[in-house]
Amino acid sequence: MKCIKRNKWLQVAAWIIIGVASAPGHGAEWRLIKPTNSGIPGESVEFARFDPQGDLWVAARWPFFSEGGVAVRDHQTGIWETFANWDSPMPSQYVNDLEFGDGGVVWMATENGLVKKVGDQWTIYNMTNAPFVTNRVSEVELAPNGDLWIVNSTLGGVAAVFRFDGQVWEDFTVPDDIPFVFPLVRMSLQGLEVGADGHVWVGNMVLQGVAEYDGVSWTVHGQTLTDVFRHIQEDFEGNIWLVGQGNTLQKFDGKSFTAYYYANTPFLSTDVTAVVVGIDGAVYAANWFGQVIKTTNAGASWELFTSQNATLLSIAPAPDGDIWVTSLGAARHLNANGVWLEALNTFNTGLPDNFINDIMGDRQGNVWFSGGEGGFSKFGNQQWSNFGSHNPNAPWPVGADGTDSLFEDAAGNIWAGSNGVMRWEGDLMTHWDWSNSSLGVDAIVAIAQAGDGTMWIGAEYCGAFWFDGQDWVHHSFGGGTTNYVSDMTADVNGDLWVVAGVNVHHFDGETWEKFNTLNSPLSLGGLTSIAAHPDGSVWIGTGNGIMRFDGQSWTVYDQFNSPMPADEVQDVAIRSDGLVGLTTNEFGPNTPFPNGVVLFDGETWTVHTYQNSPMRHYQLGPVAFDKEGDLWISTISEGVAELDLLPPVVAGDGDGDGDVDLFDFSAFLDCVTGPGGGMFGNCGSFDFDGDQDVDFKDHGALQLAFAGSK
Repeated sequence: MKCIKRNKWLQVAAWIIIGVASAPGHGAEWRLIKPTNSGIPGESVEFARFDPQGDLWVAARWPFFSEGGVAVRDHQTGIWETFANWDSPMPSQYVNDLEFGDGGVVWMATENGLVKKVGDQWTIYNMTNAPFVTNRVSEVELAPNGDLWIVNSTLGGVAAVFRFDGQVWEDFTVPDDIPFVFPLVRMSLQGLEVGADGHVWVGNMVLQGVAEYDGVSWTVHGQTLTDVFRHIQEDFEGNIWLVGQGNTLQKFDGKSFTAYYYANTPFLSTDVTAVVVGIDGAVYAANWFGQVIKTTNAGASWELFTSQNATLLSIAPAPDGDIWVTSLGAARHLNANGVWLEALNTFNTGLPDNFINDIMGDRQGNVWFSGGEGGFSKFGNQQWSNFGSHNPNAPWPVGADGTDSLFEDAAGNIWAGSNGVMRWEGDLMTHWDWSNSSLGVDAIVAIAQAGDGTMWIGAEYCGAFWFDGQDWVHHSFGGGTTNYVSDMTADVNGDLWVVAGVNVHHFDGETWEKFNTLNSPLSLGGLTSIAAHPDGSVWIGTGNGIMRFDGQSWTVYDQFNSPMPADEVQDVAIRSDGLVGLTTNEFGPNTPFPNGVVLFDGETWTVHTYQNSPMRHYQLGPVAFDKEGDLWISTISEGVAELDLLPPVVAGDGDGDGDVDLFDFSAFLDCVTGPGGGMFGNCGSFDFDGDQDVDFKDHGALQLAFAGSK
């Protein structure tokens, strides 16, 4: 057997927009989840800061999608709240700096204005409501007296420093106020620090030296130096530390400058990127090659604090004495001795990827996602757990990050298919691929478990495999395109159903049965997906509609006999109460192409399209129901959408909490003795005998339902 390796597109990765869907039915409400609103909002991490409460703020962006902003991790719960330019008042994907004021005020410098955020109230200052020379704000600082200072500068264009006392703006320009000597009046300012004495320090991107404002006048220091300064920091002793554009770290003690480089520090290279003062007064400096050095005596001696083997962009002292550094792709947590503890990035703090290949809701109420390049992830209780090589906090024994399929077995283990298949048992991940099993080099796009407990997987080009406890045994459906597996499932009887090429294969544990164009309405339009219904039927997504097979007869739903907006079904999922959810879209002459999320409860059809819902893309992918009965949908290149629905009615669940427990006996009594509506309006769930009445004849069935739920 020879399998063909799939050449996947390299996909670039990435809470909340809530809106009521305009299409009726099932109490639907939408929520959109992307990497930019579920955790750190981008793979390009700019800097990190800690606020006075100890919460971590991380600025990041997705260059490919022009999205970004800041994310805040609550230090007590670990839950992230994200403010990105696509789903909040954040005016830009670029957040350059931020500062924390009294009363919960947060000031943020962005490429498109100055942001003042107080709780849920946002104020944006730009050229329309402030005397700015440009909308670009590169840095922001608060003075001891509460005044706000900003650098308002373009890269190579107009520039000014502004002071804002809450009412009045005062500007300082070059060379009228700030005496940088330059033939052009306009220049780029860079670097800002307000000292404990209220003095303001600012650098620039063109000329040597640093300017100091003492409250009356400006003075330029270091004009004979061979460097320009872009980052400034004052230590506890009043020394001014400057990061130079010419690869040096300088200290100004008020009289003279001292340079620090590879000859008098542990730096192997002085491509310095950041300098900061820790809560203990120590000075830390980072360079382009991942080194952080530390001095506790104002530069008299230095020690190597850490070496991270990554380009470091900023340093953030934590309130507990630990040190955080940001690299190009992560915020890294180090203890007070420089020992690595964890790394946080887009892939391990939220939805790992904009491109989602599969979605699954487990029996515990978590929702799982497989990503194009972000491994796979679990979302539960508003927190994310992620698995992939981008997450150095957990083992990842897989060569590739692309994952294609997800499945929960009867024991609660999570399976994920990639180039091979892996099993996650809660504390142990086992992976099988061509190197340690009989599997070929192929993507595993489908996983199922038969009624006898046997695990089955479907390879994209190579047929199916079953696990004998030690290795994977191949089952071919005939070779060629007939081996192109796209989906598989087990029905309520435990029989296995496999969609491969233009065929549907049924296995009852002993005999294989094949359905195709010769013995069924299945057409050559292509088969995409399959799901098992609680009534014993299976539903098959095709290029020409959705088909139901009950073991004897076929029913076809398409645009001729239903309101489906397109016949090409991308995926189908079925809820515990039989509600069918599917995604459909097909190419057309104009965009958006015909598309829609379709719900069918056996009688009523409900359609949500790109045009009448908050979905951000009209090309739709995998769907899955979670334990609460809500539908999750992949929107191509735009993360996932959650469609909140009224939960399924569980027999005996009179209080509507999704379970049959002791509280339901009180609800049952209320339904029997009350006016008929019950405390929660769920009296119909107690009508076990189907006589359209809830009475004490149903009590025995309720007891059995309660016993079965245990």
